[in-house]
Amino acid sequence: MKAIEVEHLSFSYETGENEEKKNILHDLSFSVEQGESIAFIGPNGSGKSTLMKLLVALLEKDEGKITLLGQELNEDSVDDLRKKMGIIFQNPDNQFIGATVRDDIAFGLENRLIPHEDMEDIVREYALKVGMIDFLDKEPSSLSGGQKQRVAIAGVLSMKPEIVYMDEATAMLDPKGRKEIMELTSLMKKENPNMTILMVTHHMEEALLCDRIIVLHEGKAYLEGTPLYVFSHEQELKEIGLDLPFNLKLKSALKKEDFSFDEDEDIKEIMKNICHA
Repeated sequence: MKAIEVEHLSFSYETGENEEKKNILHDLSFSVEQGESIAFIGPNGSGKSTLMKLLVALLEKDEGKITLLGQELNEDSVDDLRKKMGIIFQNPDNQFIGATVRDDIAFGLENRLIPHEDMEDIVREYALKVGMIDFLDKEPSSLSGGQKQRVAIAGVLSMKPEIVYMDEATAMLDPKGRKEIMELTSLMKKENPNMTILMVTHHMEEALLCDRIIVLHEGKAYLEGTPLYVFSHEQELKEIGLDLPFNLKLKSALKKEDFSFDEDEDIKEIMKNICHA
């Protein structure tokens, strides 16, 4: 079953200069199977975040059709479809509502009219899963960036969405925080293999973990395929200002120096073998 179908999607906005319009997305089409994880990468201004806003109806498309879970996204269906979505923003401060971590995780459950007698058990269950069980009575403002995103993910997971959108969810975190969030993304998939995840990221290492990558450039799909297929097009990516993930770049450099290793071998293992050679 297709979770998402986008057909000939276009979007532009007025620049304010002589009422001219700037095209952001142009005739974009793609589909996502239920349970897939898709990374959208591309240079700044390629339309990645605009696409996410269109998929949750925060912006209105100019042309085209968006179908989510078999329903066309429009004014009549948007409220119903949003109940099946979870959104994790770049800045978790923008989505905190509650005075405590407990209140914040419970917010979405309250909106879905989950009985209060069930709510505490659900909140504790998902706080435990993301490692925030000891912070339930803390104010969100007292947490680190990584902890805030953990709380945001707990809130999303607790509602058991069918589609999760992650719009630069790790952009404001340090490497340790990014690693933690990607581990939690893996947890989301493990908890619900049918959950579909769409991720906008400028960290190539994160894209490498997804089932498929769609590269956007000037509002169009520039490259599409598995991570290894996309990153095998090193020259094309460089032409639009993108780079390879560090481990693939290092493997490529080692190949040029005639180091031999198994293609599937982890980069840490490769380096260990080189150091002991």
